[in-house]
Amino acid sequence: MGIVERRHFILSVLQKSIEPITARELAKKTGVSRQVIVNDISWIRANGIDIVATACGYVLKSQFINDGKIFSITCKHSLADCEKELQLIVDNGGVVKDVEIDHPVYGVIKGELNIKNRLDVQQFLNELKEKDGHLLSEVTDGVHRHNLIVDDQNHFNKIVQELSSAGLLYEGDN
Repeated sequence: MGIVERRHFILSVLQKSIEPITARELAKKTGVSRQVIVNDISWIRANGIDIVATACGYVLKSQFINDGKIFSITCKHSLADCEKELQLIVDNGGVVKDVEIDHPVYGVIKGELNIKNRLDVQQFLNELKEKDGHLLSEVTDGVHRHNLIVDDQNHFNKIVQELSSAGLLYEGDN
């Protein structure tokens, strides 16, 4: 399969799928390496197709976001409370789009998360552990922002209430 045919195939698979597809799965289907798929996805994105990388794989943005509104929230916690924070958000109807910190030297540093359910939470935490990764917020004493995709203000208010009750909401956000 040539490069053009492979990229059309990748796009076709993403358009037909309602679940995220990993680079490893796409590599297996096309007979190339995972890194080649990552490069193909970058090329497809650069050519105007909005593909979201989630903890479970790639998905078209149009299939990922269902007309939700984006709200920002600032939290503060250690690694030990990361799972609790993410689960409270997804259990109350939120999608954790990303995480941002205000680095003292580099300014805003952002990481895409796209966590929409408990399975995504577990996969994110497993990947963090397997790769001996660190939370961005370790640089800022646990303080970080999330952009959340939420259906409406009521769902966002519920998330704020739950995070506050759990002691995970940053006091400066109130």
